[in-house]
Amino acid sequence: MCLSRSASERSLVQNEQSSSSSLAASPAHAKAAAAASAVEAQLRQRAHAAAPEAARQAARQSPLRRARDESSDDGWPSATFDTSRWRWREFALIYGAYMTLLLARKNYGFWLPSVLSELGAGKGEAGMLGSTFEIAYGSCALLNGILIDLVPPKALLVGALLTSAGVNVALGSAGSLGMMALLWGSNGVAQSFGWPSITNVFLAWFPDPASRGSWYSLLSTCQNAGAALVPLVVSATVARFGWRAAVYTPAAAAAA
Repeated sequence: MCLSRSASERSLVQNEQSSSSSLAASPAHAKAAAAASAVEAQLRQRAHAAAPEAARQAARQSPLRRARDESSDDGWPSATFDTSRWRWREFALIYGAYMTLLLARKNYGFWLPSVLSELGAGKGEAGMLGSTFEIAYGSCALLNGILIDLVPPKALLVGALLTSAGVNVALGSAGSLGMMALLWGSNGVAQSFGWPSITNVFLAWFPDPASRGSWYSLLSTCQNAGAALVPLVVSATVARFGWRAAVYTPAAAAAA
């Protein structure tokens, strides 16, 4: 009887100890669960906050870049994305942009004789205009490399076109040769950003070295095409509307 009682007492003590240990463990378990829930909630909040930024970054990417990001492991766009159409469009835009820049700077010889006759200036003063442009163009071509790497090339190209257009418009109303020299030098500054911006846009859309050479050779012909277009367009407008048409016509083309 005593043995059975002592056994029952031992069983009762063990039960009480197990219950007390479970009660002691339950707060720790609750704290751990609460901490895990808090961490999970923070992760959800971070993911929710990062979603708009990821969407904005995707929207800023070019169609070709988005196609590459969504492509297969070889790094090329998938077959469902027609890269050739986008490349042709970008190529045509930069080709026409540089022809327009040439139109806005090689018109110099078509309005200068009439301006010299109107202002009564000599050939020595005319040389000041040409030198101002070349000095500004060459100096800025050496110094604008940092800015070209920091600013998106399309923004620089648009800025160069609009600035060159504004300078040509201002030339039509300038009343002195000194003011014309200052404006023509400003045109040289704007024009110095043209070709570097165009090459950066080109390299972004034609990254494959195997085919880039052929495309670049084709792009280089825009200089010859633009130089050939200037006499045809500017001389015809000058003959019909006067020397100011030699600056207004390139300005309209650049602003367009």
